[in-house]
Amino acid sequence: MPESPEQEWRRITELYADMYDEQLLELAGSFNDLTDMAKTVLRDELRKRDLGDPLSPNFSAVARSHADAQRAIDAAQSEAAGKSIDYTWKVLLCECDDKAHAWQLKQALRRAGIDCWVEDPGQFSVSPPRVSVAADQLEQARAVIANPIPQDIIDESRLEIPDYSPPNCPACGAADPTLLAADPSNSWECEICGNEWSDPVEDRSEAH
Repeated sequence: MPESPEQEWRRITELYADMYDEQLLELAGSFNDLTDMAKTVLRDELRKRDLGDPLSPNFSAVARSHADAQRAIDAAQSEAAGKSIDYTWKVLLCECDDKAHAWQLKQALRRAGIDCWVEDPGQFSVSPPRVSVAADQLEQARAVIANPIPQDIIDESRLEIPDYSPPNCPACGAADPTLLAADPSNSWECEICGNEWSDPVEDRSEAH
């Protein structure tokens, strides 16, 4: 079943939040090749980290400057520690049975404080999902997955997420608006009439 817009937004947001600054800047280099949703999430994540805006005219220069500065810092730290420079920071941990298994491992690893990433080859690939971890945490990660996955993580992975239907435009009634943002609530834009609106913000204080 195809992912709903809300599920896709959550997946992309989580993916970009896991990336290092240099990865985000590299991704921004192919900004025009991304989907509209991915562009919005990427711009939000870059702004959170004060890395600039891909739509800014001087963004390329800023991105190069940041990348050069980070490489200089890495080199200085490695030289001070008397170590050779090694930019290999992510290594393969294991292949998974399916997406649910990959998700379970990811949650167990994150619970243990390990940086990890799930690489999903897509529905048309015969390759299984793979989990990678930070290179300096490989042995710790192997110890984590050698133990049974906690039952609460297994139970959560089996929960069915209800289908989500985006709202119709309140101005013209058109369906399938464009999702602009999801924080603090979903913000939409109608491609027919150009109307923009936001869902009501949930009052969390009333839930406690």
